[in-house]
Amino acid sequence: MRKILLALSCSFLFLNGALFSEVLPSKELMAEKSVVQTKLLSEPNRLVLAVNGMCCRNCAIGIGKKVATVGNIDTKALPKGISIDRENGLLTVAVKEGAKVEYAKLFDAIRKAGYDPVRMYQMGTDHSLVVTNI
Repeated sequence: MRKILLALSCSFLFLNGALFSEVLPSKELMAEKSVVQTKLLSEPNRLVLAVNGMCCRNCAIGIGKKVATVGNIDTKALPKGISIDRENGLLTVAVKEGAKVEYAKLFDAIRKAGYDPVRMYQMGTDHSLVVTNI
C-alpha cells in the first residue's frame, strides 16, 4: 500500500511541477520582458523582437539589409531602421510614426537574413506590454 501511495504522490508532484513550469514564465523570460518594457517606454514607434542566433556585428548588417526593405521601417531613426542588443538577443525595429508594419514580411525578412524570430513585443494603447509568440 505504501508503494502505491508513494507512486501516486510522485506522479502528482511530477505532473503538478510540469503544469506549473508551463504556466509560470521562466526567469529569463521575465528578465527579457523587463528589458523590453524599458526600451519601449523610452522609444516610441518601436517593435522589439527576440531573435535566436544573433551574436555579432555582422548580424546587424545582414538583418539591417533585409529589414530595411520592409515597408514603413524608419531607417532615419536608427541605422537601417534597426538596433541589436546582442547580450539579450533583441532586435529593435523603428517604425515610421503613424505607420503599420506587415509583421509577416518583417518576420520573413529576419528569416531570410538567417535568423529565427521568436517573440515580438510592442506597447499597447494603454502602455501595457503586448507579447506575440511567432
